[in-house]
Amino acid sequence: MTALGLSVTTALELRVYNPTAHLRMIGFPAAPQVNSTFLNPSGNSVTRLDLSGIGWSVQDPTKQLTLVSPRHFVGANHFRPAIGSTVRFLATDNVLHTLTVASINTLPNANDSPSDLFLGEFTAEIPTTAAVLPLPYLNLAAEANYAGQAIIVAGQAARGGRGVIGSVSDFGGDPITGGAGIQTRAFTFSYATAAGAVDDAYAQGGDSGSPSLVVRNGKVALVGTHTAVLTALGTITTYDTLVPHYAPEINSLMETTSLRLRKIDPPAAAFTITGATNDQTIRSGESFTYRFTITNTSAAEADNVHARFSVPVGLSLTQVTATGWRNNADGSVRRSGLSAGNAASFDLTFAAAPQAGTLQLSLTLKSDGSASQSQDFPITIQPSYAGWVGGLAASGFNDDGDEDGISNLIEYACGGDNQTASRYLPGNTEFLTPQFITNPATLTFIRRSDAATRGLRYLVQYSTDLEFSSWQTLENPEIITLSSPVMGFEKAAATLPPGAPDRRFYRLGIELAE
Repeated sequence: MTALGLSVTTALELRVYNPTAHLRMIGFPAAPQVNSTFLNPSGNSVTRLDLSGIGWSVQDPTKQLTLVSPRHFVGANHFRPAIGSTVRFLATDNVLHTLTVASINTLPNANDSPSDLFLGEFTAEIPTTAAVLPLPYLNLAAEANYAGQAIIVAGQAARGGRGVIGSVSDFGGDPITGGAGIQTRAFTFSYATAAGAVDDAYAQGGDSGSPSLVVRNGKVALVGTHTAVLTALGTITTYDTLVPHYAPEINSLMETTSLRLRKIDPPAAAFTITGATNDQTIRSGESFTYRFTITNTSAAEADNVHARFSVPVGLSLTQVTATGWRNNADGSVRRSGLSAGNAASFDLTFAAAPQAGTLQLSLTLKSDGSASQSQDFPITIQPSYAGWVGGLAASGFNDDGDEDGISNLIEYACGGDNQTASRYLPGNTEFLTPQFITNPATLTFIRRSDAATRGLRYLVQYSTDLEFSSWQTLENPEIITLSSPVMGFEKAAATLPPGAPDRRFYRLGIELAE
């Protein structure tokens, strides 16, 4: 914090300091605990503010920093923490969370000169399970609208008070040296030395980077970070860098992690979610890909779109392909935004599907301007040869692992057991192989009652000489169902044409198109 006419002291100055009212945390920094009476010393039913997003440098606790995403934080550029240093946050459940600084980027002014605001990034994100809330920023329609806003003023040593935003203008120069110094878009809040409210506060040396906040509907929004202090006769004026002014530059840097600043008043967003497979049919024993498509049906761009999917028991997710999304390790994807009327998709690839049946894949979608919406997507898994043959070593169509003279494909199509040597339908006296009846000329065979679903076709074929290339398929034979010997199978009879040549051989052909 740059200052003129002030001695450098240890904390934010308040008109009538009361630790019960003016400490955000008790026992800071050695053993901090949330102070439930911060700015509410009577402890009445006023909503407790969630200030868990205000952190501090472990190496220099005077450096107060503000979390603006699960991974990013802001502060004063002239009082920034070192790369590799650590920052600590106190969750609302009084659990401490410590993150390591990975990078610091100075936010530029319109003329590309450095402002007094930086965007920092941690090496890891604050856990989603942590009771630490990244702060949104106060997004107002016009810069002039910030004047007159009542603010909570935070400072070092976990102190806090109140103020009111005055004017907004470019702050330039160094009040101490008179040189060019800092150039930043800033607002002021003033402290009258003669008289005022007990919570009135002003910043001092060492308070640089601590935030100023506006309360909206019981929630706090970031509006500024302390930059400088000037004194004049009867007035002490604090200058804060106006964070909303730099929101586009901040968002540009955050895009690499598929995040944006959150607005305290985001535009309403609405979505439709559709899901479909890469194939019309999902079969057991085969891998498949499921595509989710998210469409923004609202009139405004949605920020921080986050989709979390729940994989049902029995399915094994092997890959998430999310172009334009960030694939998180916690079973979710996110993107920084989705324009009005636009759609974005991502694919989930699964290993071999389990046995036939229906499973529920669910998706929960949330953005800054929308309520959380969840939707279930039933996945119907059809039976298949691959699922039936399982993990057999001899799994080919023509293999005969049980050595009963009947190939796997015939056993699959006609109801055999591929692990038991038998030429009969299990538990029955019906032959698995087709039988020829002479009067009238008929070919009988066993077929699956759900053959069409499985992609099975049963063909009556004939030849006059048994040569491999001479077999032909009988067109449109009359086939009737005779009985249902076991569940899922039926005995069928195909009438053979009269007046055929004296020597004609018939067989049952089986085609599988899964």
